[in-house]
Amino acid sequence: MDSAYHAPIIKDKSIDKGHVPIIDINPRRNKTLKEKINAENRRLDLLNFESPETSSLS
Repeated sequence: MDSAYHAPIIKDKSIDKGHVPIIDINPRRNKTLKEKINAENRRLDLLNFESPETSSLS
């Protein structure tokens, strides 16, 4: 995805039009956010959680 999608002006414009922007969070420079995401992934692994995107059900 282009880095411009993370620009607040694009997100705000989308919201102003009544849309729900689907913009993935990029934790590249945010150490705290990286730690939170990694902790969540460890919890999901502990529960053997399988997301619909990675599910082998077809």
